[in-house]
Amino acid sequence: MKNFVDSYIDTLNRSMLWMGSNRRQDILREIRSHLTERIENGERAEDVISEFGPPGAIANEYRRIYGYGSAFTMALMVIGAVIAAFSVPALYLQSEELLGMNWPSLGLLSIGIVLIIFSSVRGGRRAGTAVGAAEAVSRFGVVIGLAIGGDLTWEGDSFIGMFGFVLATLLLPLIGYVAIIVKLKEKERDM
Repeated sequence: MKNFVDSYIDTLNRSMLWMGSNRRQDILREIRSHLTERIENGERAEDVISEFGPPGAIANEYRRIYGYGSAFTMALMVIGAVIAAFSVPALYLQSEELLGMNWPSLGLLSIGIVLIIFSSVRGGRRAGTAVGAAEAVSRFGVVIGLAIGGDLTWEGDSFIGMFGFVLATLLLPLIGYVAIIVKLKEKERDM
């Protein structure tokens, strides 16, 4: 009995490493208690574990409910902030622009948006919004730093570019907030 339960709990624990340690330990303790109680009441260990479901599916359901732990979310925020810092158009000296954005900055901004959507869909609304906010703060921080350093100048036709930059940057946290809604709607439709 003990080997089946321990093995199951160990596999589940590895599947839930993205979750905060305290919450993960509470969940594992509850599941262990549930499994052990059923086995002690005479059910076969193999049947109990089989009915409970595969560890990966259980871990995915808890991730859907609770999202990522704070350490995992912080790591995604740092990655997003670095990507976003290099997505500021003023860092690139190219003449080809599309609404104030040049191709390297558009590419990096797109990668940042994909990271936000990934964070939101896989880690929940809080993770997606946090990554989007970190990216927005990073982009604004670079622009403020460039302006203070005198490396950013305001020219006649740069209003459209600056408006596009501010709009795109302010939308980043909103993307993280809204992306999970799309997933939930798809899940509703599939049921």
